[in-house]
Amino acid sequence: MNLISCGLVSEERDDLLAKCDLSMATRAVLYSAVELGAPQPLQLLDVSEEVARELLRASESRGLIRLQQNLAIQIKNAGRVAPATGPSDLMM
Repeated sequence: MNLISCGLVSEERDDLLAKCDLSMATRAVLYSAVELGAPQPLQLLDVSEEVARELLRASESRGLIRLQQNLAIQIKNAGRVAPATGPSDLMM
């Protein structure tokens, strides 16, 4: 499973939580966003690709362009990287 990390600002998170019909898993991810400290954005760490795609659709529907672009790039990059499957894959 590919995991994705991306930043978002608290206003984007609050908008998605208040105005989108999100799954419980996606809501839990948004509530667990790590606050890096002002003026840094919040950080979503190790989000499943499925949740990232749901967040992408929600950000598109809300017009959250910066978050939409960030998620699209992260999802695209995750598809390019094959996850390690064993110890030999980790030793390069």
